[in-house]
Amino acid sequence: MNKKFFETYKLKVANKNLLIAAFFAWTIAGVILFGRGMAGLLGEHFFFLRDAIIAILLGFVFYLILFSRIVSKHVIRIFSMKDTRPFILAFFDKKGWIMMFSMITMGITLRKLNIINHEWLFSFYITMGTPLLISAFQFLVEWFGSNDKN
Repeated sequence: MNKKFFETYKLKVANKNLLIAAFFAWTIAGVILFGRGMAGLLGEHFFFLRDAIIAILLGFVFYLILFSRIVSKHVIRIFSMKDTRPFILAFFDKKGWIMMFSMITMGITLRKLNIINHEWLFSFYITMGTPLLISAFQFLVEWFGSNDKN
């Protein structure tokens, strides 16, 4: 297929709607990780509640230290785009897409190779799912805020 075909049928949205696309992508990733982690801990671990609470608290810390900044950078980049109707998946830049695919690959690899105790891996999934879900909510808040400005 030629380039013109993809340009003609590429799903483009207003810049602010990239925030909704990011919200859905980060929510899906967060729910998958958080859910898999909770189910795994519940099924394999006697101290489920203690470890789940610790993982969630660590996830909040991880959000405060890293993810809140990442989301802010994405929001600034989205609103500073010159293209007023970018491709719907442009909520990530190239670095963001590479990081996402690397993290997915690492998570699947660690689980399949059994090189990390599953109890720890499930706790890590919860720890990573928590800031993803909070970040998704941050994208949604930014989207609602952008609607107030219009």
